[in-house]
Amino acid sequence: MGYICLSSYAMQELVAIVEDFNDRNKTITPKLLRQDYRFYKLRRTFSKFYRRNGDLVEKYNSNMKALLRSGIAHPHLYGDVIYKLRNIKGSRLFPDQFNRIIRKYIHRGYDALIMQRTAGLVVEKSIVNDHSYLFRCTMTGNHGTQ
Repeated sequence: MGYICLSSYAMQELVAIVEDFNDRNKTITPKLLRQDYRFYKLRRTFSKFYRRNGDLVEKYNSNMKALLRSGIAHPHLYGDVIYKLRNIKGSRLFPDQFNRIIRKYIHRGYDALIMQRTAGLVVEKSIVNDHSYLFRCTMTGNHGTQ
């Protein structure tokens, strides 16, 4: 694959197109979530689209993770995480399983603050506070909050 030299004007146009694409995705995501679509399924569907249409999206010079992070709006809570945490609640291996689940979803690009809020709906606040390092350390990454 060769490199393409773009003028500053062409680069500005490209950035504007990507931002427009992300804005449109952020507009439609909450509507789909209100219609009971699941966040992880939206992400998976977008990932399939990205992989199947690589020739179309490569011209935007943006990788899939960046488009997912900036283009798909996050819900107020994550239903799939609630389901996972309810399944392990009361388990004798809960601390290890809790750590693994939270890290897995944050690694997938789930927002740390929403993860913390979601966990607080399932388990006691003291447990969430005991594991607050999981949520804090990730917020300094690409989430835009500190």
